[in-house]
Amino acid sequence: FLQRLGADEVEIGGIMAAQPLGAILAWPFVGRATDVCGRRVVILAGCATFFVAIVLYLQIRSLGPFVYIVRLLDGIAATMWYAALITHAADLAYLAAQRRTEGLAIFGASGLATIGLGAVFGDWILAHAGYRTLFLGALVCVTLGLFLCWQLRDVGIGAGPGARPSRGILSAATQPNLRPVWYAAFAFFVAMATLFFFVKSFI
Repeated sequence: FLQRLGADEVEIGGIMAAQPLGAILAWPFVGRATDVCGRRVVILAGCATFFVAIVLYLQIRSLGPFVYIVRLLDGIAATMWYAALITHAADLAYLAAQRRTEGLAIFGASGLATIGLGAVFGDWILAHAGYRTLFLGALVCVTLGLFLCWQLRDVGIGAGPGARPSRGILSAATQPNLRPVWYAAFAFFVAMATLFFFVKSFI
């Protein structure tokens, strides 16, 4: 899509990087909102924000600052629904202690499965139509997701109106026994993002 608009590989890399930048900038605020407002509110707000982002993708006709803004918004939306959904999954797994690992593994596998299905459906759509149809298909999917997430209910594990996190993000980030988790996550996501963004160009 970006190549058709005239972007070279360097500019495509910058535009793609705007999405995770938006996610990073939003993450501390999203985490606090998820604790204070409840998981469901943030999940629904993330779905709605993603809906807006896809509508804005449909408005892109040329390269420029607007493309970067849409990508930033996409990253903010992804952070909202991903962080809140995985926290909701952890809450549910907490209630079923004997199946906690299984529950989180199913949640993780469902995310990976949809990435695979999304790629297959995207290629199928592009083989028969264009990028506008692809974005319209994404709009249908996010609308369905919003409807399904509307059915969710917070399960009350330290979340909801009136809840106040006892510590800030800096405190958690510097907690000694959590540092190995941060290092491992950093290494994992750098490797995953590198593959995600560059394998297609390599092939």
